[in-house]
Amino acid sequence: MTEARDPWSTGTASSRDQRLRLHRRTIVHGGRHFTVVSPRPSDPWRFGVRVDEYTMISSDVAGTRVLARLLWGLSYQRRPDTVLLIDSPHLVPNPWDGLPSPPVAFVPVPLSTVDASAVRRIRRHRLSRRPSEGGLTWNTHGYPAALAADTARQRDRWEGRWEIEHAWTEPVNGPRVRTFGDFVTISGDRRTLRRWALDVGGLGRFWHADQSCAEPDSDFAFDVHAIRHFHRQVSIATRARSEVMGAAEAPADPRLLSDRIACHAKAVAARGQGPWDPLRPMFLP
Repeated sequence: MTEARDPWSTGTASSRDQRLRLHRRTIVHGGRHFTVVSPRPSDPWRFGVRVDEYTMISSDVAGTRVLARLLWGLSYQRRPDTVLLIDSPHLVPNPWDGLPSPPVAFVPVPLSTVDASAVRRIRRHRLSRRPSEGGLTWNTHGYPAALAADTARQRDRWEGRWEIEHAWTEPVNGPRVRTFGDFVTISGDRRTLRRWALDVGGLGRFWHADQSCAEPDSDFAFDVHAIRHFHRQVSIATRARSEVMGAAEAPADPRLLSDRIACHAKAVAARGQGPWDPLRPMFLP
């Protein structure tokens, strides 16, 4: 698989349809009506989530670009207590150690707030198993133009044409990432969500070891990875986890277990010829 000659040309790629169709469900909690929106079960995008020192969200390029559009649309929501939820069936085991991925809720503050009790309520309702209360159109008008403009600025900077005098832009606020057991919430204001959308939407311009990474926040609270052979890597990590867990000497410490699985995944990947480009190995040596 070869790269585009101009990597910047991939940065503006987006669906021709600027609208997404999402499902909507309502939860009443503490006198508040939460509107929880999520992709439809038939949508093909899948995400892996790993929670360690920071939260890592991974998918293929199509998935990360859809996530960018979801974040862009979320920044324009005006209904209080609207939450974007990524849950099953759109979650797969993370592609590093095969651990099941926790659901992730993106929360637009200060329009919405989600605390521990609200998380418990959302988890208790198992929204992915409930019928949708209706569909909604998730408009992302203005996103392709904003992404193209951001890509042009990035290209000028890389090519040494960055203007000496340019308008100062205040850094966006960092996210507030909270983990409630097997549930993650990531909160940001409107300006922050739009900045994240542009960062994530630009994935696929450049690759390193079959990954294209974005760090939407300066504090490394979470990042997003586009993985070229995402689904195969998920399968490899899942198989590696099963084999390591089935061994008598499997480590009891979670961190040691994760490291053992990640190491064993290299052996699993080497058993058969994969579809990746041999010039860009899936795993670093």
